[in-house]
This record gives sequence, structure tokens and C-alpha cells, in this order.
Amino acid sequence: MIRRLLTILLLVFVALGLSWSFLFDGGSPTPESGDTATTSAALTAYYFHGNFRCTTCRTIESLTQQTLADSFSVELAEGLLSFQPVNTDLEANAHFVNDFELSSGSVVLARRDTNSTWIYRRLDDVWNLVNDEEAFRAYIWTETSDMLSGQNS
Repeated sequence: MIRRLLTILLLVFVALGLSWSFLFDGGSPTPESGDTATTSAALTAYYFHGNFRCTTCRTIESLTQQTLADSFSVELAEGLLSFQPVNTDLEANAHFVNDFELSSGSVVLARRDTNSTWIYRRLDDVWNLVNDEEAFRAYIWTETSDMLSGQNS
């Protein structure tokens, strides 16, 4: 019974997350459709993945998106932050593997500086924290807050 309830809640969160993404993305095409990832937001939280997506990969994406929606709704609404899933197996997005030194599915917080150079932080610990939702959310919150406040190291 509890397992069924948790499954239903997870599905509701995923559905809400997808709706949230559509609302704040303005319904524009995403990199999933073959476009390269671009955004006008000051900071973008990218979730990079390939064509094959395991359960853990989907959980990382979902928890990241939920945390951003819950904790940074004002920044998302004002365009200071955006969330962008990107399929790096698509030819148009393959450059991100080199841009951010990706070796697997990853969460990356990134912005362009005035010289169009990437300032970014790859959040590799999401893989270690995925089974501890509270620690995962705290990690996403801390790293995003730091990047939004200009702490780029």
C-alpha cells in the first residue's frame, strides 16, 4: 500500500515537473527536438543525458527539477535561472560533452561570462546522493545558491 502511494506521488511530481518546465520554458523547442541548448537566463541548470536513461538517471533529473521548482521559483519566474534537459547523443548537443568534460549523465550549473566563456560547476555528487533525497536537495540548493550569488569557484 505504501509502495503504491509512493509510486503515485512520484508520478505526480514528475508530471508537475514536466508541466513546470513547459510553463517556464515558454513552450519553446528543447534540445530533445534537435535544437542546441540556449537560454537567456543568467544561470542554467542543465541535466545532460543520452538516449538510454536508467531509473537513477531519471531520478536525478526529477529531483533536480523539483528542488529548483520548490526552492527557486522566483528566480525561475524572473528568468535568472532555468532548467534545461539536454540529450548529448543528439549531434547538435554533442559539443557539451567537451564543453563541460562530461563522462556520464550530469547536472551542470552554467552561465556565460562577458567574453562568452563558460563559467560552470559540474555537480558530480548527485550520483552519490541520489538515494538520500534530503542530502541531494541540500546539495542542489547550496550549489545553485552559490552560483546565483556569483560564487563561481
